[in-house]
Amino acid sequence: MADFNVDVICNETGEVRKEGMILAAAHIWIAKQGGKIVREDIHVEEMDDIDGGDQMEVHDIFVDFPEVDLASEEEMLRRAAAWWKYEEGGGRAWSDDEIKEFAKKLMGVR
Repeated sequence: MADFNVDVICNETGEVRKEGMILAAAHIWIAKQGGKIVREDIHVEEMDDIDGGDQMEVHDIFVDFPEVDLASEEEMLRRAAAWWKYEEGGGRAWSDDEIKEFAKKLMGVR
């Protein structure tokens, strides 16, 4: 089992704040951020053949961080839309025509 298998997750938002850490480093980082551990989960992940085809035990630490102030539902939706750039067509599947046009631009074809 790998040593770098600890992920630190924001309990309020579900955002993975740090991943692939060792347990001691994760606890130190959480303390420096002023976080409060809510729960810890351990689960086993199957690794791909390219990674050796073994199993890896992953330790998830869910943390309440002091700087996370959950906004109203509308504000969270606005933030998500800005993150995914919905106004610019992000967060949706491209049509075949859009893919072809993008490929042409990428290849410099007019």
